[in-house]
Amino acid sequence: MKTMQAFVWGCAIGVFLGVLYAPKRGEETRADLQHWLNEWQGQAQHRLTEVREKATKVIEQAEQRVDTAPDNT
Repeated sequence: MKTMQAFVWGCAIGVFLGVLYAPKRGEETRADLQHWLNEWQGQAQHRLTEVREKATKVIEQAEQRVDTAPDNT
């Protein structure tokens, strides 16, 4: 319980000091954060598209192998 209280107090003090010594105004910080999040989202979408394309190719190759495999039944 004491460690949790210490953690919460540490977080509160950190937030207070961060706001107190912030080098930019809140509007600028929010704009920077929004820009960073938009970039991250774009990169994530790009990588997801790449993964989908690779997965589709692997699935197609596996289907071809199954279709051309000799029937041993």
